Amino acid sequence: MCYPKYASDRNSAEEMRAQGSSEEEQQNPEGAKPKNGSEVPWEDGKQGTEGENGSKHPAIGSKTAGSPVLSIRERLQGKTFSSRTVPEQHGLTELQVSGAVASFAKYLREQRELYYPRGRRLKDETKKDLRRFFPLALLEEVRIVALSGQRVENPHFYEEAREMGLTNLPDIAHRDSVTFLDALVFNERMTERNLFHALVHATQVRTLGIYLFADLFVRGFLRTKSYSMVPLKAQAFELDLRFAANKEASFAVEDEVFRWLMEKRF
Repeated sequence: MCYPKYASDRNSAEEMRAQGSSEEEQQNPEGAKPKNGSEVPWEDGKQGTEGENGSKHPAIGSKTAGSPVLSIRERLQGKTFSSRTVPEQHGLTELQVSGAVASFAKYLREQRELYYPRGRRLKDETKKDLRRFFPLALLEEVRIVALSGQRVENPHFYEEAREMGLTNLPDIAHRDSVTFLDALVFNERMTERNLFHALVHATQVRTLGIYLFADLFVRGFLRTKSYSMVPLKAQAFELDLRFAANKEASFAVEDEVFRWLMEKRF
């Protein structure tokens, strides 16, 4: 099974949302393949990433990975999930919002290409502990990057965003971690809880696809005017709190993402 391919800047958000599960039919823009030689699993479910000994790891969402996401994607067939529209008082046209979504999706991909090759795998013990919440395919695919002496820089499109009147942009350098698809980058010391939080975001991207995730995130930010109140962030906070409150419990984060999607909470 293939995950939705990244939409080029020429595609509007409305076109992508209207296609629903048919996002997978979109063509990659020219030069969309990662430059580091690894495959982005959300773009091509037929290929995995190369392991340390040259072995291939099944891509997230592939049948060989044994992931329950297959059933989730099947349940999404024929459904559309349009984001709630951004109120007119923001003074932004749909074209501007669509452009912001495309820029954000491109930024996620570019940063993933930068950090993924530098990352390390999760330890076997950690994967064993987290399998009660996340599919093994995801836990094997993600890479951890712990920064030392540096922090993730703010996105290059912030200057343009400020020119559009957006003044409440989050300072990425002061966040505990940033999830770039399957590259989890930590500005601060990694803890069980902030790792769980980052994995929730990786699961959201994995379940929704890159473009729908970006679309929901940007529109959620414009609607709430708060980074922490974006529904995708709110869900990650809710689930990491649930995890921290009872680490002996178990629940499927993918199912939670699907439930929020069906309830139109994003």
